[in-house]
Amino acid sequence: MNEKMMGSEVASCVLSDDERLLIGSEIERFALGSIAPLVERPECVLSQQKLNELSEQAHEIGLLSLEDVSGAGLWEQGAAAPLLTVRLLTSVAKVNAGVALHFHQYALARFLLDALALPIEKAEQTAISLTGYYGLGGSALPRYLLSLGEEAGDIDFLRCWLDGDNSTPFVFTASATWETLLHPSIDSDGDLVFSLYSRQDLVIDEMSDSHGFDELSTFCCQGFDGVKPINVSSLTHQLTKGIYSLALQYNALAYMAIALGAVQHAYKIASDYSAIREQGGVVINRHAAVQLLLGEQRSSIDSVRISLEHLSSSRLSLETLSTVFSIRSISHRKLCDAANAAMQSCGGIGYMQDTGLEKVVRDCNALRVTDGTPMELSLFIAEWERLHG
Repeated sequence: MNEKMMGSEVASCVLSDDERLLIGSEIERFALGSIAPLVERPECVLSQQKLNELSEQAHEIGLLSLEDVSGAGLWEQGAAAPLLTVRLLTSVAKVNAGVALHFHQYALARFLLDALALPIEKAEQTAISLTGYYGLGGSALPRYLLSLGEEAGDIDFLRCWLDGDNSTPFVFTASATWETLLHPSIDSDGDLVFSLYSRQDLVIDEMSDSHGFDELSTFCCQGFDGVKPINVSSLTHQLTKGIYSLALQYNALAYMAIALGAVQHAYKIASDYSAIREQGGVVINRHAAVQLLLGEQRSSIDSVRISLEHLSSSRLSLETLSTVFSIRSISHRKLCDAANAAMQSCGGIGYMQDTGLEKVVRDCNALRVTDGTPMELSLFIAEWERLHG
């Protein structure tokens, strides 16, 4: 399983439990053997060179696909349920959430470029932004995706929301070396399309005060006014909406999986520390206050893990979007609370950079508000369900 373990012959069939375990074990060895030594000091940011080297190793073992279409890493498993991908991202995130997010973004870029019949050779240098400058498209986005109850002004609002401008730029996170940006927009006919833009043609500001994911960079795009894309998708409106829906769900699942892995890592740090730290002659995991914090963490981890595994055990479609968003709106609240509880379990030292706990808190907070806060997800769900009612 050290070469293309997730090649086309594996991905084209339904994987057995034993095959999933074998693939999972291989990725866990990669995470512990290759990633962990590079991030053992959380206060030291992983360099772009080391991130590139890890990507190359991920290509070699098949976690990330190469340019050939026969590759099948992460999100490129055809119509299969995404359970394996969710487990793999969680395994990587248990060691470093930033590396897991980088792998997810590369795999999602490759999936989208391939599905949209755009050049897949640009995947490794392609950043992705799926949402606009504020919120989650308000109540207009569910109406637009379902083609139900559309109101006057919905198209114009969504077009403005996606395109942004100097006064309302949009923000996205990506590897520092990206060269092209893949972004959805609404054309003059009101149809959803994806455009691929050259970084050189865009007005981009790198934000130095990003809250989380130190391994990556956060960028602010001033919109596309007067910018000509280098490629535009030409699929039908309905097909493009289906692909967009899948991409939103892949993002949501990935954010939950990565946050889950990060909190599992934080829980181990907290439980190991509380098992050796003494106060009043007794290890602190015997104190009720610490036990309560540890219990809350374990409860949140188990609850989110079970929900996420159940959610990713079935195939996704446009109709599952509301359910995925529902689980995400609840899960991120729980995981952020659990990350905070892990930091508190260690007392003052938990707030220090060298424990890694404060980084987990920052990363989870960043994921919680990316592509839809819990409140924005809830508003999306409410309109979606109203339309179905």
